Amino acid sequence: YMMYMGHNGVYVYTFEFKKNEGCVVCTSETCVLRRSSDMTLEAFMQSLIDDKRFRLQRPSITCGHSKHLRHLHEHKLTRTLQHLVEEGVIVLDSEMVVTDPALTSQLKIKLVFDN
Repeated sequence: YMMYMGHNGVYVYTFEFKKNEGCVVCTSETCVLRRSSDMTLEAFMQSLIDDKRFRLQRPSITCGHSKHLRHLHEHKLTRTLQHLVEEGVIVLDSEMVVTDPALTSQLKIKLVFDN
């Protein structure tokens, strides 16, 4: 970085960035999330916000469709994930893309039922 020091001059310092292999945002790997099939879509979205690994604020999920799940299915927020799988809204074990204003890139997740 470079810092202007007023009348004293300019200070320049360089350092090497190291990639954190455990960071789910920095890596391009898909993060597997185990959730209950009885969880509602709204609770699932809230669980993404509550997960400290992601630091999300207002997540949007895309699941093989051209529009976000919330936009297409906002009236279904109270339905369980199992119902959404049965209706074909969510495809189990497929990659979903999460975007959020707090993310600099996309987060890839895979939903797996734990029951």
